[in-house]
Amino acid sequence: EDAGPEFTVEYRARNRVLNVTLTKPLKAYSTVEVTLSEGSLATDGAALVPHELRFSTGGS
Repeated sequence: EDAGPEFTVEYRARNRVLNVTLTKPLKAYSTVEVTLSEGSLATDGAALVPHELRFSTGGS
């Protein structure tokens, strides 16, 4: 199974932003799925409600 694209992650505590940067462009005409799972915690220690984002890339 494809492990997916490589990426780096940066958390900016000041404004509570998680920045995910891909190391290479995504492949054309592919489907990308991002999963935020249990075990992720908010700054106050509250558990993140699991969430999934799925999108497809174009060809140009």
